[in-house]
Amino acid sequence: MTLPDLTILIGPYTRLSRAINATIRAGRGPLRSVGVAAFPTRIASPSARALALDEAPADVRRATFQTKLGAEGPFLLAALNFLGAPSRSLHKRDLFPHMASVCLGLAKSWDTSLRLVLAVEPLDLFFASVGSDALAKRVRATPWEALYEVSWADLAGDIAAAIPQAELCVITPETALCRSEQLARTVFGSASEAIDPKAWQDAHLSEEGKAAVAQLADTSPTEGMMLELGEALGNTPTAEEIEMRFGIDRLTQTLLRQRFEEDLARIAD
Repeated sequence: MTLPDLTILIGPYTRLSRAINATIRAGRGPLRSVGVAAFPTRIASPSARALALDEAPADVRRATFQTKLGAEGPFLLAALNFLGAPSRSLHKRDLFPHMASVCLGLAKSWDTSLRLVLAVEPLDLFFASVGSDALAKRVRATPWEALYEVSWADLAGDIAAAIPQAELCVITPETALCRSEQLARTVFGSASEAIDPKAWQDAHLSEEGKAAVAQLADTSPTEGMMLELGEALGNTPTAEEIEMRFGIDRLTQTLLRQRFEEDLARIAD
């Protein structure tokens, strides 16, 4: 599979996006050897946001971007802060209130093939993945009905509308658990041979879950089996831990998980 000229993992900070970022951070050399200029979020986030938001003309922004990264592409950026710092997210009913400006800016400055990769997970688990005290405080002050109105599907639709020339790929914990190799080929193209996506699966499992997967390695478990294993032996916080940190009670957690499934169905449509 041939990569587009620019692929940006636009975040946000989910377990899967962090795992892919770690893969890129550790595998920059091997990826470069097969012709892909890959950069972790420490470099990628400020570079991608400058490409989108700098005040210079669009052609100058693109030239500066390529010069700074020292390559011609294809580029693969794990820009987990592209939509905004996660500690500053969740303003009223907008998860990333400055999304439109950064996406419209990118649309103006990049005129060749472009893929955006959006990593999503249930909202309460996203809050836990971010690990920000500032965000936790904001969540606790947000009414449950406002949390319920936050929609990944709306975000994906707004991104697609702002950058209509881009391919938008939405990835989930289930993608990592059940189809990590397929996901690697989608995101990394033929360069996926230079990386090991097993860590993306591990990022969603407890130590017991990893051991269980290892025992199943020679049995070709079905997707249903992997989903059940992830449900039983995943590494998500308990309902009590989520309520204690974020003030999200059990009923609201259930509603947010249901809303997530509805969002995925809308995105698939």
